[in-house]
Amino acid sequence: MISYDLNTLKQDIVVNPITGATSVGLYNLTELTYQYVASITAQHLVEPQDEMRLDNISNTLYGITDYVDFIMNLNDIDNPLNVMNGDTLIYVDQSVIKNYQIASNEAMTKIKQFINLNKTTQVDTNRQQYVNNNYSVQPTIQDTPKKQVKVNGNTITIGDVGP
Repeated sequence: MISYDLNTLKQDIVVNPITGATSVGLYNLTELTYQYVASITAQHLVEPQDEMRLDNISNTLYGITDYVDFIMNLNDIDNPLNVMNGDTLIYVDQSVIKNYQIASNEAMTKIKQFINLNKTTQVDTNRQQYVNNNYSVQPTIQDTPKKQVKVNGNTITIGDVGP
């Protein structure tokens, strides 16, 4: 099964627009992969054997399981396990699915309008000094160990309960 969503989101080299750092073989999960296009749709009634099985539904409608992600996007389904017997799903002819798919460049153009490239990370100067000077906090060790939990009948005491 081929997932158009994942194939589109997988990028050989991902450049962080804020830091400029590059990573290899990551998925850009902020990118849109489908858009709604007004077209003639049909309806499919989910039968008991197809409950929670969008792969079966894709195979029934299109003869291939590669359109599970498209069916999910078109019907605004976030979890395929929520597809139950008696649900009605909309679908389109296989020849127009490409009209719904967003090209990667177009999606990035839409995303970049919401990204603030001038954003900087605030630095806590006290913490930075702490790290730069290799300070460390020693663990607290008690001279006499104390029980952490005390059970007395139906009463449970948690914390400093004595020896």
